[in-house]
Formats: sequence, C-alpha cells, structure tokens
Amino acid sequence: MKCAIFCTVAALCAAPLCAPLCAAPAPSTAPAANDPGSAATARLAVEEGVRRSLAILRDPNLSRAEKSQRIGQIADDAIDFETVSRLALGPPWKQLTDAQKEEFVREFRKHVVAICAHAPDGYRDQQVEVAGDKQEERGDWTVHTRILGKQDDGTPKETGQVDFRLRRRDGRWRIIDLNLEGISIAANLRAQFQAIISNGGIDRMFQVLRQRDEAHENADRAADKATTGK
Repeated sequence: MKCAIFCTVAALCAAPLCAPLCAAPAPSTAPAANDPGSAATARLAVEEGVRRSLAILRDPNLSRAEKSQRIGQIADDAIDFETVSRLALGPPWKQLTDAQKEEFVREFRKHVVAICAHAPDGYRDQQVEVAGDKQEERGDWTVHTRILGKQDDGTPKETGQVDFRLRRRDGRWRIIDLNLEGISIAANLRAQFQAIISNGGIDRMFQVLRQRDEAHENADRAADKATTGK
C-alpha cells in the first residue's frame, strides 16, 4: 500500500510536456540563489501535481485502466528521465555508446512509467501534504511531503514521508530524485544496476531492463483482458 502512494506522489507534475529525452541538454535556466520566487515555483509544481494525481485516483467515473493511463502520463511528464538515468546508472553511464544511452533512457523510462501507472491498484484514499522546501546545490529544490492515512476513528495519521528533488531546465521543474523516508531512489537503483553489471556486464543490465518492461506489458495486457473480457 505504501508503494502505491509513493508511486502516486512520484507521478505528480504541474509542468508542460518535457523536452525530448535524448536531445542535447538545454541550457540551464536554474534561478539565482536569491530568487524569492524559485522555492514557491518548485513547491507549487508539487502541490499542483499532487492535486491532479489525487483527483484522478478519486474520480469514480474513471475505470482502472483510465486512471493508470492518466497517472502514467503525468509521471512521464514529471520526471527528467535523462538526468535520472545518469544518476541511477552512475559511473557505467560513461561507458555506454550514444546509442546505448538512448536505449537505456528509453527502457528505464518505460519501466518507471509502468510502475507509476499501477498506483491505482493500491490507493486507499491517502492524502499528500506539502510540508516544506529547501534550496540545494545547482539551483535544485527539495520539496518535503507527508503521506497521511486514516486511523480507525477516522483521524489522520502520518504513514510516510517523501522528499522530491526538482531541477529547473528549459523553464520547467522536473523530478530528478525521490527520497523515501531517508532512502534515495537514485542511489538505491544505482546499487542494483551496479550489482547486475558486476555479475553480467552491460549486456546483462539491458537484458534485465527489457525483461522487466516485458513483464509490465504482459501484466497490463492481462489486467485489461480481465477487465474488458477481450
């Protein structure tokens, strides 16, 4: 259940569509450190994204498939996949050819979006509350959120904390990392990828990614068939 709400929060975004992932990085437009509107901009992006995501999950007129599709689209828009891919892969990123980098971003993107698209499966009317923000290096901002569930008597109870690290590029705030109760998702993924590479090399890493993406696609097809009977 906690994973479902984490994926829901990860799916948030108030920004327009992201720039092409494998294009050359756009010039940095990170605000100056003394820009009084920079924190508010990042925070408002998170607040608006939370509002959009929760509205989708709570809409009784949307089917499970429709909710999954819309949450997946929000995640696809919200995350700077090129930056996250570099952070998640770590030093081996420099060993990849340009073609391999493009393939890694593509497969990694499919993997993350598929996970976020399954948020409706475990959502139980949790609330997400923005609790604060702080400026980081390189003009990044971290926005702190709290996950609130309900106790038996209906009163709210904190069930988790998620910190978003956002970076502004080409005028858009996008997610470059999530910190779930003290654990960096980028660092956690990096450890997993490095373990795979140490045991089977770069080719094995791509094989594992493709297998995971294929498993998500098969699960989605099975779920759609169970729902529609087709």
